[in-house]
Amino acid sequence: MNYKETDFSFLYDDLTEEYGNEQGKQLYILMCEKYTNLSDREANRI
Repeated sequence: MNYKETDFSFLYDDLTEEYGNEQGKQLYILMCEKYTNLSDREANRI
């Protein structure tokens, strides 16, 4: 996955700058999963 092409590329940059490449990447992946789950739940609620 090219993180620079996602909607949250700025967050990836911020996380890797703050926490280092590997931990920042893992935090970004977790954030994307949570965001996807919230989006799916909201879409199913409507």
